[in-house]
Amino acid sequence: MLERYGGVTLFITHKLEEAYRLCPNLVVLTDGRIAGAGTREAIFRNPPSVDVARVTECKNFSQARPMNAPWIEALDWNCQLKVAPQPFPQPLRDQFYIGIRAHHIQFPGNLSPENTFPGWLAMVSETQHRVTLYIKLHSKPDSSQDYHLQAEVYRDKWHQLQQRVLPWPIQLASDAVMVMPHE
Repeated sequence: MLERYGGVTLFITHKLEEAYRLCPNLVVLTDGRIAGAGTREAIFRNPPSVDVARVTECKNFSQARPMNAPWIEALDWNCQLKVAPQPFPQPLRDQFYIGIRAHHIQFPGNLSPENTFPGWLAMVSETQHRVTLYIKLHSKPDSSQDYHLQAEVYRDKWHQLQQRVLPWPIQLASDAVMVMPHE
């Protein structure tokens, strides 16, 4: 009914899939203030802050600092990443945040693709359709809580990954890394 209505509608929800499906424009509120506003694509692809990225269910964040463009250093993940050209927060300070959504993490066949690092499985959480993988980059985890990234895959991909020997190649594609200002 809302899709056919030609007027302006204020739709309040906590269900992201519902908001994305029905609303071409979004306003994200945190602590009673507007934290982000724009098209649904802009809010999800380039969130203006870590708060907005969290509200839109981004799970993976690292403090970062610039290197020679287009390279950055992900301080919490202990790696250097090439990032795709994007609207960087202005002014770009010495430190900022990067994020990558759990479903954007890739598992190539080897370590040769750009932004690919060895990763070990720290923990797994399963639902009927998806599996969340908790991954530590560069070395084996010391415990199930010792991880850098959460990746989400469908069960068929999980069954394929289980056949691989650890460490797995973990790719953080340059066009999937989001850059956000340090708050």
